[in-house]
Order: sequence, then C-alpha cells, then structure tokens
Amino acid sequence: MDAYSHHKIVRTNEGYELILYLNPNTEFSMQFGEKPKDGGTLKNQALTFMHTRKLSAAKITKVTIMLGTLMVTSFHTPNDVEAATTPAQQFEQKDQTVKLDSYNVVSGDSLSVIARRHHVTLDQLKAVNHLDTDLITIGQTLRLPFFSYVVQSGDSLSMLAKDNQTTVDAIKQINQLRSDHIQIGQQLKIPSLHDDAISSSRKQTFTYSVVAGDSLSVIARRFQTSVPDLMETNQLKSDVLRIGQELTIHTSSPNNLETSVYRVKSGDSLSVIAQRFGTTVSELKSRNNLTSDLLQIGQELQINGMEKAETKQLPHTYTVVAGDTLSRIAKQFDTDVHSLKVNNDLRSDVLQIGQVLKLNDQTTTSIEDKEPTLKENTITYITHTVVSGDNIWNLSVHYGIPQTELLHANNLTTTSSLSIGQELSIPVHHIAVHPVFDEQYGEHLDWWTEAQYVFHIGKTAKVTDMITGESFTVKRTIGANHADVETLTVEDTNIAKKIWGGYSWRTRAVIVEVDGRKLAASMSFYPHDVQFIDDNGMNGHVDIHFKNSTRHVDGAVDPLHQEKINRAAGVY
Repeated sequence: MDAYSHHKIVRTNEGYELILYLNPNTEFSMQFGEKPKDGGTLKNQALTFMHTRKLSAAKITKVTIMLGTLMVTSFHTPNDVEAATTPAQQFEQKDQTVKLDSYNVVSGDSLSVIARRHHVTLDQLKAVNHLDTDLITIGQTLRLPFFSYVVQSGDSLSMLAKDNQTTVDAIKQINQLRSDHIQIGQQLKIPSLHDDAISSSRKQTFTYSVVAGDSLSVIARRFQTSVPDLMETNQLKSDVLRIGQELTIHTSSPNNLETSVYRVKSGDSLSVIAQRFGTTVSELKSRNNLTSDLLQIGQELQINGMEKAETKQLPHTYTVVAGDTLSRIAKQFDTDVHSLKVNNDLRSDVLQIGQVLKLNDQTTTSIEDKEPTLKENTITYITHTVVSGDNIWNLSVHYGIPQTELLHANNLTTTSSLSIGQELSIPVHHIAVHPVFDEQYGEHLDWWTEAQYVFHIGKTAKVTDMITGESFTVKRTIGANHADVETLTVEDTNIAKKIWGGYSWRTRAVIVEVDGRKLAASMSFYPHDVQFIDDNGMNGHVDIHFKNSTRHVDGAVDPLHQEKINRAAGVY
C-alpha cells in the first residue's frame, strides 16, 4: 500500500512546496526521524517519493507531511540530495536514473499470476528478470517491466511514449486506460525492460519569442523542460503569456533547436504551407508520413531542409474543361479541394464546362506579404448578390452568422423581402486561435463573439467526452443562446446514451472538434423540442454550451455548464 494517498505542489516565495498526505490506512511512526515500520525515516521516504515521481525537477524547496488536517512535520529540502538519501534511494539532480518497480514473491504466487496482476505478459516478466524457467521462490525480488511516474503539467500519453521509447497503446494497456486523457498528479506505469539513464547533457540557454497558440506547457514540452522551471527562470507569477513575449529557456535538448518545425494554424492547408515554404503537397505528406490532406490546429510538421520561396507564381484562374473534377484540378495545381471550394464559394463539387475557378486569393503568393498567424479576432465584409431562391435564413446559415446579424448589417427586418440582384453585405468573422492549457484540452472561446462563428448552424462536429474518451458526431441545427445539436446516426445516439447512462440533463465536460479546432464545451443529453434530423434514434435536439452561453428559458448563464466548460479548458 502506498504511504501517501495524494500530494500537491504549491508555489511559494521561496520556490515550490510539496505537500504529502499520509495514507491513513498505512502504519507509520509519528516521531519525525524515527524509523517507520517499513524502513527509513519520514524524511527519507519523502525524498524517495520525490525521486520516483520525478519531482526533483520542479525546484521543490520545502516538504510538508500531513495526516488529514494534522501537520506531521515540515522540512526544507537539502541542497545536496545525494547526502540525504541512502544508496538504494539515491538520485542525482544532473544524471537521474529511472529504476524499475519491483515485487517480492509471496506464497501462492506464480509468474503468470504476477504478470496478470500487473497487466504485463509472461514473456516481458521473464525477459526483464533474465529467467529461463517459470520457477520462482517465496521472498524472491522480481523486477517489473515498468517504472512509476506521476503526471506533470504539460504531459501527454504521446509525449511520455516518445520520451520513454514505448507506445501510447502500451501505456494504456498496462494502466488499463480507456482514453488518452490524463490528469496532473495521476500515477502511471511506464513500460520499460531496462533502467534508463536520463541524458546528462549540459543545459543550453537561449531566448524564445512567444507566438500564437503557445502556452507554458506547450513550450515546456517542445524544449524538454518543465512549467515550474519556465516560471522560475522568467519570474512569472501566472501562466498567462502574450504574443511576442520573450522567455529565457534552459534546455538539455539542443537537437530541438536545430529542427525546423511548423505548427499548423487556423486557415492552414497543405497547399498553403507548401506555397509558403516553396515545396509541394506531395513532399510535405511524404516527409510527415501523412495519408490524407486533413490537418489539425497545433499539429507539428517537419519542414527542415526546405527553402522558403521568396515569390512563387501561380495561375490566378482556371477554366473548367470536359472531364475535370475538383480533386483533379486540385492535384494539377498542387492545392486541395477545400481551398478551391472556399476561394470560389462552391456549395457542392459539381462543375460546369467553361466555369472559371480562382486558384488562389491573389495573383502572386509571397511569404513576406502573407500573415501566417491571426493574433486577434477581426471582421471583414463580402458582398452577396441575391439570386432566385435566396432568403435571409438560408443565407445566414450558408455564411455561418446569426440571422439577426445579417439583418442588422443590411438594415433589414424579419418582414423585409429580398429581390433578385440585390446586394447584401455579409460579415465574415475571423476567430483567432486561443492557446490551450495542454493538448487534451480545448480552446476557451466566448460563445457570443467567437464560438458561435466557429461552430455555426449547419456545421458537423465530433464530440469527445472528457472522462470516458468516447466520441460521437453531431450537427448544429439551430440555437441562438447556445448550440442546439442533433446526433447524425442511431449509432451516435447510442454512444451518447451509453456515456450519460440514458437521456439526462446532467452536464458533462466535452471537447467539440470542428474544422480542425478543439473547443472546450459542456453538454447535456436530454432530447427536447424541435428536430431536423430523422432516423437518428432520438426525438428533438440536445444542448451544448460554451463560455458565457445562456439558457433559452431565462437567458441566464448556467453555472453547472460553465463549471464543465472550465474543466474542458483546463482552467478549473
């Protein structure tokens, strides 16, 4: 049984304080410095805990041990940690060594029983202990093919897998995880067949300028440091960053500084990135092992070795000929279908012979003239000429804006009529990408000024439950105060019912993925009122709330929804 039920790290004026909460079911000595039943002093146990959980890098200056609300003892960590630990417990601040967990054989044990108990295979257990037979003896100490690790700020399963030369699936299997979601302070078993010595290369110092999409956890992960180190080095009192802010970074991974990596931003596509760096979509896909043109905001692409094009000339237009399709034209001019449809305001993939298509937004694509990152929300306007069949509602849905906004922009009312040839001013909202706390969380977008334009009526989105990791698909069909959505299929409905345990008004933290962006949201699953999608296994629509969304019934912000939204954004 673990000596501590849980722990937390608190920032102080001196650095960071580690607070350890003793497990009330564990026997221990209340006399500080006296040897507990399981060996070692409380102080040495605490230092060992810091080592095995890799907490030494957090610059912890003080340790407090609690039993419930009673403080058992408190001490400052020694400058020379080696001197404060026994040889078996020794750890170094420069050359740390990860030790595999161990297990003492007891009566009734067998290798297969031990393997099943720890969710490893018999072969792994035999390999790590260099055993040729299944024979074991009572009291024998076996090494287990994993080491214990406590999740830190900025961690993700993919990062832990990469750092420890294992796979996400292997970590999930040994820890019996159903999703990729992990929490700070969570204890994980990391698969390994040997004791890995952490690199002891001397740290380098350099200055880094914050860009859009950055957060302390993202920067810490990129340069293999920690959030506490970044905060202490730069004397930060909060984790809020601003674009252009310069940070001093100490890193022991110089290779990261030499690798040219591009992070995908809102509005990017493979063709846009290829033009920007003077390469081709095919080369980008080959270099990054991509099987499709789909990108996600925040995704990192390898572009090292590619030369930026000062100016790259492309035809501005193309005239459709017999046999043409959007995909064929996209391939011919090294672009993608999505960009062609956006540039030409196409509502379908149908083309007509002689139709003139715009291939890009400007005759010359120049890196110097292109602004790759949207730093703040902006509104531009385009003109729509009314054609037969147009009405205000359909146009508002097509352009992704509220009907009231379209009416207001053109000094119209709900009783106004449209005439063929009439020109309407259409507001186009460009919503900047917000930095996220970590990759499993979503952007904390305001409903009224941001989220309703990203997830507008007619948009289809993937919804992922934060706790179970289960996902299903919905479409926003209506809703002004918040997003009213409907599942697309019976299968989607059944997945949602499984998550909620049937139809329920209970709120849950979810991530809404739309157009490559992950948004923090809260959802209930109780179908009600009107519906637009038939044969999906439910009658009515359900609610998704975003930051500052309100209820239809009273126009008030729902505190339960807001609590779950904060959780989905990682700001709780």
